[in-house]
Amino acid sequence: MKDKKVDEYIEKQKPPQKAICIKLRKILFKTFKDSIQNIPGC
Repeated sequence: MKDKKVDEYIEKQKPPQKAICIKLRKILFKTFKDSIQNIPGC
């Protein structure tokens, strides 16, 4: 599940921080995929 506010925040970041945010987000989604899908409203 992606959040529009998070997408907007990441887009506003400067190159080094933006790349880190994108990679970290991918890692979190991959690692906690099952947990995130079981949260109501996600």
